[in-house]
Amino acid sequence: MSSSLGHPLLPITGAFALPFAGYYIFLSARVGLRRITQKVAIGDRTPQDPAPVPNSSSKSSSTSTNAKGLYTSNDPLLLATRAHQNFAEYVPLALLLSAATELNGGDSRKLTAALSVLFASRVLHAEWGIMARDALGVGRPVGFYSTIAIMAWLAGWGAWLALEL
Repeated sequence: MSSSLGHPLLPITGAFALPFAGYYIFLSARVGLRRITQKVAIGDRTPQDPAPVPNSSSKSSSTSTNAKGLYTSNDPLLLATRAHQNFAEYVPLALLLSAATELNGGDSRKLTAALSVLFASRVLHAEWGIMARDALGVGRPVGFYSTIAIMAWLAGWGAWLALEL
């Protein structure tokens, strides 16, 4: 379907809505399945059994401190909800920046490349970062920094195009 101008207004951003929405649905379904299998109706952590004693020196099996002294977790529900929430925190703004850039005449090849890298970055961050052991997989920093770089580039490019008009 085209706009009243006779052509689609956001063909690149619109086309990328499908893979981003599809992956968001996948992340949502994973959280739902974790809730069902772990019998947690609300919240992001699986209750430990038996309940931990306050000020106890014992640690649950799903949380730990790694060799660098960082608090980590391997709780499947917590990791699934963080992967889902993190995607929801970054992708809407990135798509808004993409749309603004595209509406102001951004080059379709550059925009396609940027959104391709953004999608790969979000998958890397979640699947090979947060969902990795102790949530410290190599995909986490790679996905984070590349997401930030793409968003900064889209924001700068979009602003430059808007001011140039």
